[in-house]
Amino acid sequence: MKKLTKILSLIVLVVSLFSLTACFPKDFDSAKQKMEDAGYYVNINEYKDYKLHGIVSGFTAFKLDENNQKQTVIVIYFESAQKAQEYAKDWRDSIFIVEYNGKFAYAGTQSAIDDLKK
Repeated sequence: MKKLTKILSLIVLVVSLFSLTACFPKDFDSAKQKMEDAGYYVNINEYKDYKLHGIVSGFTAFKLDENNQKQTVIVIYFESAQKAQEYAKDWRDSIFIVEYNGKFAYAGTQSAIDDLKK
């Protein structure tokens, strides 16, 4: 019985982790398109001087919500998940929520981040 419980717990954990990343964009272009489709204005940022840090590209997306509040997300796409994780750990701003997922590090309001994850 204990073995069955452990196996079921592991299955629940794997399914939960998969569901967290299943809808997240797989690459830069799909992330940009997802935000445009959600009604955001997307401004691509040039990171020419940051290639040494593993940054490939990035964008800032914003829109006004139904309460006329600005929703914003900053998305940076890295060459590796490790670089994104390192950057996200160092990138702290009290105004924004800072997270990472795969090769992405991103900061923004909760609503804008939720739209990116949908």
